[in-house]
Amino acid sequence: HVAALARDGAAKAVENLPLTFIFSRPDGVEDRRIVSDGASAGGHAVDLPLEANAMRGTWSVSIHTDPKQPAVASQMFLVEDFVPDRIEFDMKADKQEIARGETANI
Repeated sequence: HVAALARDGAAKAVENLPLTFIFSRPDGVEDRRIVSDGASAGGHAVDLPLEANAMRGTWSVSIHTDPKQPAVASQMFLVEDFVPDRIEFDMKADKQEIARGETANI
């Protein structure tokens, strides 16, 4: 999810200013462009759905008022696989079987 606020020099909302969000993969190749109209008090919100096989690494998004001009803002973000931490342990109990309502030391 990417959000941006279009503001003028006095920090007032700039409405109806289309912004172009350009997403680039870690290898520098442009992945896609999304244009937001900014009709909501200069607020822009876009989503970048990623495929399961999306390239892992540092992606970037640059925001342009005119795609032929330099970006007004840019940001890098990571796309990585999520692997939860694992802890190896051994569990032992003082009984082989535990009946319902019975207690055991583990």
